[in-house]
Amino acid sequence: MPADSWYARLQPLFEGGEDEEDGWAPDPIWDGARDIGMAGPPVSQGYQPATSLGLPLLPPVLTTPIGPEPRPPRPLAPSALGDDEAPDPPTQPGPGALMAARRGTLIHRLIERMPAVPRDEREDAALGWLARQAADFAPDQHEDMVRAACAVLDHPDWQGVFGPQSLAEVPLAAVVEGRVVSGKIDRLLIEDERVLIVDFKTARRPPARLEEVPVATLRQMAAYAAALGAIHPGRRVEAALLYTHAPHLIAVPPGVLALHRPQPV
Repeated sequence: MPADSWYARLQPLFEGGEDEEDGWAPDPIWDGARDIGMAGPPVSQGYQPATSLGLPLLPPVLTTPIGPEPRPPRPLAPSALGDDEAPDPPTQPGPGALMAARRGTLIHRLIERMPAVPRDEREDAALGWLARQAADFAPDQHEDMVRAACAVLDHPDWQGVFGPQSLAEVPLAAVVEGRVVSGKIDRLLIEDERVLIVDFKTARRPPARLEEVPVATLRQMAAYAAALGAIHPGRRVEAALLYTHAPHLIAVPPGVLALHRPQPV
């Protein structure tokens, strides 16, 4: 046997030492085999039921054949639902378009950061942040962006989802109609009887009303709502879209969510 093999290293522990060559017999599988110690008594070949030996019977679960392996649920990422069906329309090139896009990005970041700041300190904190991060905008433009962000955070129907009890950037996963729905919610509020979700959208030309929202976006929200309904049964799920470029908040009614709910596979 190879000198560095496991068997060669153990051989000195047994009778005869590592130089002992006696006791090896030819073996059709291992080439050579060696017995150490005494063999146990032969086992009877006759079959005896377990009951005759005083042994308990095996439970049915150990004697029942295993059925076919279940098919795993198909994954579904709501953020990838129909992206090619709702492309962002192109904008005219130029400095005005770039500044508009940058303004939307800044408002988006304000809405993400301001909920963590006490309400009476938000305006000063937001203006200070813009002074550092957006020096290319005039002070009156900073004030306009802060007013727009505060209008969203103080929306009477949705201010709770931006409050101290809400959560940001929440990952989720649930099985809905045979699919694993997984994604990330921008804002989430869990209450005793309902769950509120808000998804941020950065479209350069946001829709003005619900009827103009792309079907692909409605499917995304319906998938999120269905997943949260599975995670929190018995609670109604309310959803809204926040187009940060405007900014503009559009609520998605339960009937629309049900219409675009993922279908069984």
